[in-house]
Amino acid sequence: LRSGYEFIQGYPMYETTHPHVGKILIGLGMDVLGNSPFGARILGCVASGILIFVVYLLLLTVMALFY
Repeated sequence: LRSGYEFIQGYPMYETTHPHVGKILIGLGMDVLGNSPFGARILGCVASGILIFVVYLLLLTVMALFY
């Protein structure tokens, strides 16, 4: 949560071992929905749901090429 907060405040990130996409999603959620656990986690959940749908469509496309 600290990295997401630092992102929305424009501070330099102190921790660089994890990918920035997750930190950006946390920061955007906190910016839009407030500095709360819900705001920090909701965009990650939405992105996960979208990713499942995209992988499903990708698998349908790949399987259609072979069958």
